[in-house]
Amino acid sequence: MEKEYRRRIDFSDKDSKRLWEYNETGVSQLIERMPMTKWGSAKGSMTRFEDGMFSLRFDPEPSHRSILYRWTKGICLYRLHHHFERKEQKNKSH
Repeated sequence: MEKEYRRRIDFSDKDSKRLWEYNETGVSQLIERMPMTKWGSAKGSMTRFEDGMFSLRFDPEPSHRSILYRWTKGICLYRLHHHFERKEQKNKSH
């Protein structure tokens, strides 16, 4: 929400414009609908998103959980950032 182009791209319809003023619950619900449900339901995905919980479809060894958590968090943050950047570039080219 801190970047203007992100608001213009993904927060421009009637329902999401109300999120221009930060609302943690509203933003969380929007991210749950898209992209978390898509990532968790993709064919062959090693992740799932059920009942508001993003998780892995396998059980890592306890000694690997901390690093796997950091990697998964980094990937999710990157994917969200890439999602917005790609949409901004697409809008600029039209």
